[in-house]
Amino acid sequence: MFDRAELVRLRGASGVQGVLSVYASGGDRDPAAQGAWFLRLDQEVRAERKRLEEQTPVEVAGFDAAWTRLLGELPSRESFLGAPGWVGFASPERVIHAAALPAAVPAFAGWERSPCLAPLAAARSYSRPFVAVLVDHRHARVFRYEDGALTETHDHTADRSLGDLNEVGVRKRAATHSGMRGQTSHEAAHYGIVEATERLVRELVEPVREAVGAEVVPIFIGGDDHVAHALRQALPAELRDDAQLLGDLYLRMPATELKQRLEAARTSAWAERSQRRVGGWLEDGRSRGRAALGLDDTWRALGEGAVDVLLLSQRFYRERLQEANRLVDLALDQGGDVEMLDGEASERLDQETEGVGAVLRFAVAAVR
Repeated sequence: MFDRAELVRLRGASGVQGVLSVYASGGDRDPAAQGAWFLRLDQEVRAERKRLEEQTPVEVAGFDAAWTRLLGELPSRESFLGAPGWVGFASPERVIHAAALPAAVPAFAGWERSPCLAPLAAARSYSRPFVAVLVDHRHARVFRYEDGALTETHDHTADRSLGDLNEVGVRKRAATHSGMRGQTSHEAAHYGIVEATERLVRELVEPVREAVGAEVVPIFIGGDDHVAHALRQALPAELRDDAQLLGDLYLRMPATELKQRLEAARTSAWAERSQRRVGGWLEDGRSRGRAALGLDDTWRALGEGAVDVLLLSQRFYRERLQEANRLVDLALDQGGDVEMLDGEASERLDQETEGVGAVLRFAVAAVR
């Protein structure tokens, strides 16, 4: 999915006359609704063209040329969109970017000097990556979810050279004195399983770290409860804090069922994280001035170059999209990031700070 670097790259794209940004909303499943996504998009395009005709008619020709270019990138208008969302940016001269999105976005068309990135930032927030690990005593599978796809990155089997653990009888370990009690096959099996589990856990830490990468992402661990718990405890603290045990996963879970379960867990985990983040952010802002609370404070903080993370609610983003675009542009220009909140965290942002705020790098005197 689009990381901050990609948003910044697109932010720098511009056209001589302007850039047309379009977002299409998919998700229709009723066969009778084929092409409905295009009707929604076409309505937005016509409304934006009418605005240009009234305000800057000299730019209509450029708008039409850009729209013609994007029409060549879109799926057939008589079919389904084929994805939850779609984004396209074009100038009259070229297509800047066109791609399906793994998260839903509202239909939108806008003509500006550079791409409108707020919906893309929202799609990025709503399709956050995560890592999942399925384990038993001897096997493990590591997955990474990104761009709406669940990919298996590692399939590991612990050392099987433990002898025939089902052999009936007594085994003796080497000893320096005689009279040592023999070891039954059941005890040998137990020790063998313990050793294999410990080895598996040790060998899994690095593949999990590699799957996580440089981001902070949730890690979901499921399968055998004992092994899952041992793996979580073995992870470094910076990974363990974002690791969660899921009791209803198993090693050979069908891919479709696994993806649905993990997506639900990701949504729940992110909602809890967002609530904690907003609570701490509000407390920090009121006590130390390290947060911008509300629209006016956020504009001031952006003016001072102090914004580390811009926070927007769903309602603010959807109802005041043009203003959201300007806020996103300024945050990216000064090296900040953007996070679209949802659920209770988004509602709290609406209630207490007009749906917008920012985590600051440093306190700004003008910000309350």
